[in-house]
Amino acid sequence: MKKLLAAYNKLPKLHQGILQIIALLDPLLCRKDLEYAIELVKLRTETGKKLYGATLANILNALRSVQLITNNLECNQAIRHTIIIKAIAGKFSDIALEIASTDLTASNSGYHDHVSDNDRNAQNLRTVRAAVYCNKPDILFDKGSDLYNKTLNILIAIFYNIDVDMSWVKTLDPRIQLSLCLVKLYNVFIGSSDVPKDFKVWLKFFPNCVVPDELDDSIKKEAVEIYFYLGRFDLIKKYAEIPYVQATLDFFNGNLDLAAAEYKLSIKTMRKLYKKRNWCPDELYGVCHLLLDIANDELSSCANALNFLRKTYYNLPPMFFTIEALLKIQQGQRHDIREILEMIFVGIGRIKRAPYQDCNLPFLLLVNYWFEPNNINTKLVAAVERNFIEWTATNMLAAHMAAEVLSLKSKQPKKYIEFLKQSPFGNFKIIGMVKIKQAWEIAIEKLVDNLIGESNSSQQTTGAGRRLVWFLDPDKQHIEIAEQKINKSGKWSNGRP
Repeated sequence: MKKLLAAYNKLPKLHQGILQIIALLDPLLCRKDLEYAIELVKLRTETGKKLYGATLANILNALRSVQLITNNLECNQAIRHTIIIKAIAGKFSDIALEIASTDLTASNSGYHDHVSDNDRNAQNLRTVRAAVYCNKPDILFDKGSDLYNKTLNILIAIFYNIDVDMSWVKTLDPRIQLSLCLVKLYNVFIGSSDVPKDFKVWLKFFPNCVVPDELDDSIKKEAVEIYFYLGRFDLIKKYAEIPYVQATLDFFNGNLDLAAAEYKLSIKTMRKLYKKRNWCPDELYGVCHLLLDIANDELSSCANALNFLRKTYYNLPPMFFTIEALLKIQQGQRHDIREILEMIFVGIGRIKRAPYQDCNLPFLLLVNYWFEPNNINTKLVAAVERNFIEWTATNMLAAHMAAEVLSLKSKQPKKYIEFLKQSPFGNFKIIGMVKIKQAWEIAIEKLVDNLIGESNSSQQTTGAGRRLVWFLDPDKQHIEIAEQKINKSGKWSNGRP
């Protein structure tokens, strides 16, 4: 970085101006776009000549020779952030946004009659990036704009993998600050992205970040979800009116009946809003809701919600696959559960690199404990123990779930017991929420369902004077079905299988 910056500072002013335009317009699809943009800003040589042909080629070669641009006319990513800030502060301060927002497809009008998706996506990226650097939030969050529903995804593409100066971030509008925080933090917490290098810097900044009232609830909801991961209940209460937030607050406060009712009310609201027959929130709100469904034995509701999520979201976090495994356990489909849980564990390692800042590992450990408390995957236990100290600094919810299990199953439980005493989640005990049904309990429930659903048809099938009976042996966990009929004395026979 220092070497590149030194090379930039040695460049002639004209070369610096060309590089600033390239940084503002990245990605450029062809050199013709660059020539078009240079002409729009009326950049000239010292002698007043236009910049094209051999003159421009020599400047581009000079920039390539010091590795400030690539052969594809891209500004070196290691210095692009700095170059754009210089463009905003210097020669192009008044027209930087205009430059980036310029419709470069006009330069190619002779080659195609319509705007391709690549052209339009590149144009949107340039506009969003310039709006951030120029501190123009209205361009990003205008509900009437074509960019409104695309802004966060575009910001992820621009900023996720680059380090930025936090002193610069602090000068930006609160709406942009919060959006950049979500870019850096949210996908990490839900387990769908690796941890960026500056994750902890943004994590430290986030609690001081304002959540502006004028932002859409969908953006606020993601910010509040991070507060839940951090255990910052002091910051959550003011957003209780947002769908799912009050329900999730009650969930972690142990008011489970109230939480279940509020989740159903929120889902009813969202169904009406989006005109859907089914609905389930994704990420943490959805996990808590589905966990409550299983705890309350509403297994069909949980199954329907999981089907909806699979059809609606392309890339579900592993916690939902763990919920699916827990549902199968409660439904009695247990023949391959160990293999499924092992596959989820292996899959987490494949899709993400350590350190694991999300809740996927501790939640998987929790379900392993519920299923077989005396036969937990030792590799999973070791992985959770390795990450525990990291979680105590970055993800309190992950640390709390891990500590609940490890305080019972670790060979050295003291530190986990001590953590639970000071956990921001207080006396909340997720470990006692779900009671795994025994095989005989599931069998009896199925029999009851059959009796309720088929009592009339059973009488018709067996005929008058006959009936089906079930002999239950709880000690041996055995069930036998037999047909009885009335004998000559008017009593029921012993029955035959």
